[in-house]
Amino acid sequence: MSSSTDKGKSSHEQVAEIKIPLKAVNSDFLTCIAKYESWKRRSEKNFAPVFERTQGAHVFNLWSHTLIVDLLRDLICLMYNDNNKGCSLKGVFKLLKKKPLMKFFRNKYGKAGVEDSIESSRNAFSDGEGFSEGKLKTMAKIQEKEQKEKFDNLYETFDVGCQELFESELFKNLKSARNKIMAHRDQTSVSGEPRVFTFSDFEICWGTAEEYMSKVRPLIEMAGVLICGINYNYESYDEVWQNNADDFTRILLNLNSDNLETGNKKRFQSHYTPPLL
Repeated sequence: MSSSTDKGKSSHEQVAEIKIPLKAVNSDFLTCIAKYESWKRRSEKNFAPVFERTQGAHVFNLWSHTLIVDLLRDLICLMYNDNNKGCSLKGVFKLLKKKPLMKFFRNKYGKAGVEDSIESSRNAFSDGEGFSEGKLKTMAKIQEKEQKEKFDNLYETFDVGCQELFESELFKNLKSARNKIMAHRDQTSVSGEPRVFTFSDFEICWGTAEEYMSKVRPLIEMAGVLICGINYNYESYDEVWQNNADDFTRILLNLNSDNLETGNKKRFQSHYTPPLL
């Protein structure tokens, strides 16, 4: 469905209108991967013995807590934005429902690679018996139809996946946590006693980020194929940040070892626990 404001726009402007937010969403998700892998490696490498009963535990726990909360905030922002001009996957989802845009990308997907394929067939069989340009045109139409059907199937999967995520308790809880804890500090009442909201009120824990990323990733990947005809190679970016995090871990552990040898490791008598998660 196209609005009256779309009528004065050129096709180029309407295509840019959806490609720009998708590009921003992809960029934001790459940042989420960097934060997630950094936090995940921090958990997997088990730094507890390194900072056990040290003053540095305060900073380490604060860093861990800030990183995961910032990641959750980024995830909800790249998925949803109340501002119509904001860049989010929900915005891309709504724009792709516009018939002119849908038709444009469907036709583009259908024609992708067809000319090269037909030209290759022409070069291979032009001297053969029974060759004709008419057959090539028929082949092109069949190939284009098949690719449009692939587009339709992929779009249906994308559309259903987005709707399911936007209607899920996971999304609603994370959105509420963003509004009541991360962006503001709202309060509630329990047994008549006022208190501020906590992440546990919205069933958010350390594993929420991983669960959310696993649901968001395929949707962004599908949007990339539908709109840009490209496959975002997130796996390679995962590997880059896993290596970055491992290198950080190695340096930190080596520094800690040096401090132990020189006797500079200061200790304290109580553990510090992050206040929110």
